Amino acid sequence: MHTSNRAQSRDDVISRLNERQESQKAQHDRNARDLPPLYKGQKIFIQDQSTNRWKPAQVQNVCEEPRSYMVKQDEGGVVRRNRHQLLSPSPSPQRRPLPPHPPTHHFLPIPQPLFVERSPHLPLLPPFSQSSIPLSRDPSPFRQTYTPHHTPSPSPIKSSEMPPPLNKRHRSPT
Repeated sequence: MHTSNRAQSRDDVISRLNERQESQKAQHDRNARDLPPLYKGQKIFIQDQSTNRWKPAQVQNVCEEPRSYMVKQDEGGVVRRNRHQLLSPSPSPQRRPLPPHPPTHHFLPIPQPLFVERSPHLPLLPPFSQSSIPLSRDPSPFRQTYTPHHTPSPSPIKSSEMPPPLNKRHRSPT
């Protein structure tokens, strides 16, 4: 009976392992995407395994195995690499090339401070009947302009709220 418990326990472990592996595969496959294929003669970059620097190369042949390529390095050697080890210099379809000059018309205006100016020739109310900005109904010839709301800065801490100073000989650990 002792051996049947081991066999049952072993089967349970294998079953849980398979379930966990299937779950991990499903999570990986949810976001995994194939890289675009390369073609024979395409100029690419290959990562030097000793320096981790990308060097220019060219696809010499597309292998029968999936994602596998024979690559001729500029230094003369021919190596076999998986697609994820090769970098295509052309932009992928998901990325858009940057415009040659950044647009200059996307700058936001600088907010103006609140000020009062004397202008007897301007009406006190806007030409439309309803305004989202409350205006004073004061008949004086002053016009108030809108400025963004600023929150007041916090008041300084009172000396009664300050903790006592640390003794210079007994510093707190940092």
